[in-house]
Amino acid sequence: MSFDPEHFMMLAIELDAEARPMKGLNEAGLREAKFRSAISRAYYAAFWHGRHYFVRAMPSQTLPGFSAHYELRRMFDSYRGKTMKRIAKNLGELFAARRQADYEMNVANLENKSADVLMLANRLLNDISNLPDDPTEAP
Repeated sequence: MSFDPEHFMMLAIELDAEARPMKGLNEAGLREAKFRSAISRAYYAAFWHGRHYFVRAMPSQTLPGFSAHYELRRMFDSYRGKTMKRIAKNLGELFAARRQADYEMNVANLENKSADVLMLANRLLNDISNLPDDPTEAP
């Protein structure tokens, strides 16, 4: 069975929605964990969607395991189309947000950051879904 990256996005939306009503002090840690996880899952939804795009468009293309995140952005950025360039830039922004959520002890405005990341990831999923089969023909 092939994994559908949309499931990561669905999980991100679910985690974000679960975290929003949690306001009590005894729920603060779980609330933060849900927002951080939502950010991470939203990034991976976009990452995997982009990866699947190139697997379909260029079956001989493989991404290395170690630098796959950088390489995917580089692949999108290597095309002239403005949409491809924007996807590369937006993947970089999501990657930075994911790293911050996963590795930094203190993340300011986590609730707002989660909402922003979900919006950006949704836009990326739509942008990638609407790309032509041939990356050289992308707008």
